[in-house]
Amino acid sequence: MYNAGLIVGIITCFACVLIFAAVIIKMAHTDGAKPKYDERQQVARGKGYTYAFYTAAVFAIIPCFIPEGIKVFLGDMLYFIPLLAGMLVHITYCIFNDAYMEMNLDPKRFVCIFTCIGIANLLIAFANCKDGFIEDGSLKTGVINLSMGILFMIIMLEVFIKSRLDAKEVEEDEESEA
Repeated sequence: MYNAGLIVGIITCFACVLIFAAVIIKMAHTDGAKPKYDERQQVARGKGYTYAFYTAAVFAIIPCFIPEGIKVFLGDMLYFIPLLAGMLVHITYCIFNDAYMEMNLDPKRFVCIFTCIGIANLLIAFANCKDGFIEDGSLKTGVINLSMGILFMIIMLEVFIKSRLDAKEVEEDEESEA
């Protein structure tokens, strides 16, 4: 049986995370409002969700075909990999189709927030796994934080690449007009 202090602690932590998330979301938008997407972005996001769903579905089926030893080794990550794969596909598709950042989102704040989240996840992962990422023949749950940190760093890399591609495109357009 769980003690009351543990339950209160979990509820309090969950409430703090929700409040923190709400503040971060409000800070990221230039007008403090909810996200605004144009029609083109909504269509692209819909396609991104479709691709993400099918990716996650395929990754969710894979454990049916892998040996038991690998399932034991992957531990909790076995159930997290489909989610990560789906998120990566959706985010990548949306970034490269100009549908990830809302119209009222401040890109500098977005990059700052996501970089901080990524670094925080990496620090948590390394703090939880000082003795290594494997315990009793399976991956520790700290690997989930490591994978999320890596995911956020990949997102930032994609945003950087996309911004460079857009800047190059604008530069080429200006040269062709001159």
